[in-house]
Amino acid sequence: MKGTISIEGKKGARYDLSNLSLSAQQSFTDSTPVGGFNRPLGQFHIVRQAQDSSRDSSVLVQVGANQWITDSIDVNSADTGSLRLTNIDISTSSQARWATSVIDNAMDRISDERAKLGAIQNRLENTIYDLSIFSENLTASESRIRDVDIARETMSYAKSSILSNGAGTILAKANLQSMQVLLLIR
Repeated sequence: MKGTISIEGKKGARYDLSNLSLSAQQSFTDSTPVGGFNRPLGQFHIVRQAQDSSRDSSVLVQVGANQWITDSIDVNSADTGSLRLTNIDISTSSQARWATSVIDNAMDRISDERAKLGAIQNRLENTIYDLSIFSENLTASESRIRDVDIARETMSYAKSSILSNGAGTILAKANLQSMQVLLLIR
């Protein structure tokens, strides 16, 4: 039989587990009690107190261009103590069964942690891909803006050049007409 007991409080409130007792029945429809259910909890101790999630061991990573675009990465401890693999006794068959269940639970926790780490890696890889696309689009936009600025300056230069050449042509024509008038007078 496998299962997980989770006791959570609002904002990580701590709860006393010293008087914890459990009961079990054969199935949902058969309420016959299962004997000796609390015996494995005889050496129960708290490994880690509950804590506020804002002060946990997770790491907040900025994954976007702005400071509020973040992702939280939390890796649980996977040492023998946290997996409850210390002091395993297999000298009797019942203790060996209990040890097998503890080892199965540890393997499940390791598998869950590996799956969580894989999901985190996948999320970060997607973020890297999205940011590279964002960077590419930003570079293309900057290039278009520079192209428009250069086109505007080129147009302004061409306009100034046309006006300058036009003014020179008009001035030259005006000078030519005044010379022709002077030639007629002579």
